Formats: sequence, structure tokens, C-alpha cells
Amino acid sequence: MRFRQNLARQVNIDLDEMKGFGGDKAWSNVKDEPLVLLLSHSDCDGEIVQAHCEPLRNRLIEIKMGLYDYSAQSFEKGQKWEMDYYKFMYYLQRWIDGLESAINLGEPVEFM
Repeated sequence: MRFRQNLARQVNIDLDEMKGFGGDKAWSNVKDEPLVLLLSHSDCDGEIVQAHCEPLRNRLIEIKMGLYDYSAQSFEKGQKWEMDYYKFMYYLQRWIDGLESAINLGEPVEFM
């Protein structure tokens, strides 16, 4: 959950306002954001279809590159995150790698 909260924060989405996270705002109200596919998805079942993997991977790469620009120094100077910068970057890269594998294999990303 903390990874999702921090990921959502990168695109100015407050998960506490969203359906499924205690709020009443519908995900359909979030326009033109590939991360909705990941943020709104169940942790334990279903899949992200192969056609959505590339846009999602590209968006995660954009976020990662922006965080490199932001740098760990800014994080250490008071950015309030619920998980540390390096752990977040590690999970972000794992998602990028997993999506890249799905793209290369022509398969969906399955949640189990």
C-alpha cells in the first residue's frame, strides 16, 4: 500500500479520496493517466493486459527519471514519504523490469 501511496503522490492523486481506498472519487474521473491501471488494480488477482503494459512502463520510467532529477538530497531534506526513497526506487524498477518482460514476451502481467 505504501508503494501505491507514494506512486500516486508522484502524479498528484490522493488515494484517500479514491474509491477502494476510503474515498468516493471514481477512478474514471482521473483522465489520461496510465498509472490508474496499476493504482486501482487488485493486489491479489486479475491482470494488466499486454496492450497496457507499454504505456504503463513508459509512465513509470518518466516518474523514475523525474525522481532522479529530484534526487535523494531533496528527499532527505524533509520530503514526507511513507517509505524511504531507495526502497521506492527499488520497487519502481522492479515494476519497470516486469512490464518490460511482459512486453517482450507478449503476455499480460498477472496478479496472484
